Amino acid sequence: MPLLGSVLITIDPIVRAANADRGRLTTYPVLVPTISVKSGAESVPSQGRSASDGELASLSVGSATLSTMTSQRLPDSGRLAGLTTTAELVEAGFAKKTIRTLVRRGVLISVRRGAYAQAELVGRLSGPAPSRERLLSIAAAVAVAGPDAVASHEDAAMIHGIDLLGRQPANLIAVSRPLGPDGVLTGLPGVRIRHTALPAGQLAMARGIPVTSAARTVIDLARTTPFRAGVVAADSALYRRKTSRTELAAVITTSRRWPGIERARQAVDFSDARSESPFESISRVAFRDGGLPPPELLVWVGGTKGRSAASTSCGVRTGPSRRPTERSSTRTRTALAGSYAAMPNCARPGSRSFTSPGPT
Repeated sequence: MPLLGSVLITIDPIVRAANADRGRLTTYPVLVPTISVKSGAESVPSQGRSASDGELASLSVGSATLSTMTSQRLPDSGRLAGLTTTAELVEAGFAKKTIRTLVRRGVLISVRRGAYAQAELVGRLSGPAPSRERLLSIAAAVAVAGPDAVASHEDAAMIHGIDLLGRQPANLIAVSRPLGPDGVLTGLPGVRIRHTALPAGQLAMARGIPVTSAARTVIDLARTTPFRAGVVAADSALYRRKTSRTELAAVITTSRRWPGIERARQAVDFSDARSESPFESISRVAFRDGGLPPPELLVWVGGTKGRSAASTSCGVRTGPSRRPTERSSTRTRTALAGSYAAMPNCARPGSRSFTSPGPT
């Protein structure tokens, strides 16, 4: 706490750390929001001015100053919650000691070794806590895996809002990047790195995370998981309009020699954009495997437009194949309503676990 004449200045630890960082103190835009000027027994707040000789000023560079300083100096990564790597922070002029101080002061949050998010931006993230934590973990894994790395497979599906059959691996994040052998990257525990071709047209930026496109994500899942899981992903992506059949076909065309691509082609051919849930998707597969006629989706049961009616997600037709009209008699409408055996959700809830991202 140096004494300059009659001016007493309290310097925050982060400023001392910056000062010790090879004389870089002047590179930090330190703004003191409030200076309390003390004269005798009085204390008069002086907004935005420096202390003068003859005044005893106590300058405390608190969290507001620290936030202003770091928000102007932290590199703009463009990633979720301003996530940056240690290398990027060092390149921007932050010594590792300064980074540690920022973490202690709560300005930065260490998401994983070598990756930090800005606490203020993390606080602005919406959604359930588990989803926010998973998104941050994915963003951090992609960032430290290299500049060309992207989230892929199950984690890309979560980012895009595509349903999955089964649960995501809790302690394993799926990342893809060009070149090199597959495997768990040394120094990145819990990250599965797949090395594969990543054409620019099959990449996207979603929620501030580099990711495979929705179409590429569906094909990757369909060729690396069982048939019904691929159908669930394809149905969901089409129903939610995350991709189109044309885009799915384009990815298949560019990956003819990839392992599992024929299974992916079959899943896409079998997919139906009217399937509203994984239950409907796996039920359609079960009907096919059992040699049964396919169920009809989004069935209109009874009534006419503008009048009392009911619908079911899917059902099995047992009678005439037509809808009632405005002129249809009550008897006709009743007969047509009875031509379906409704199957709510096409499957009993709880019969198979699945992961649904909910509205996006």
